Amino acid sequence: MYTTEAIVANPLGIHARPATRLVTIATNFQADILIETKDGMKVDAKSILDILCLALSYGHPVKIKAEGPDEVAAAQALAECLEKNVE
Repeated sequence: MYTTEAIVANPLGIHARPATRLVTIATNFQADILIETKDGMKVDAKSILDILCLALSYGHPVKIKAEGPDEVAAAQALAECLEKNVE
């Protein structure tokens, strides 16, 4: 299992459009990917509803945990997406 951290850089937080982008990225990998909040809530990064339920706002720190054959690339790709102001 590979774990990395990221901070939400989008001033509007993670709403439908950035959540869709995250899911699109996550589904390109074979690894199982979880996004975990500082409160300990964990969700599947391949589920848009799960991501939206986190209600991630600007500056919110998260952990990205991936397990599988491409875990490092998967976690890093999602972290990069969260740390960019993606609309």
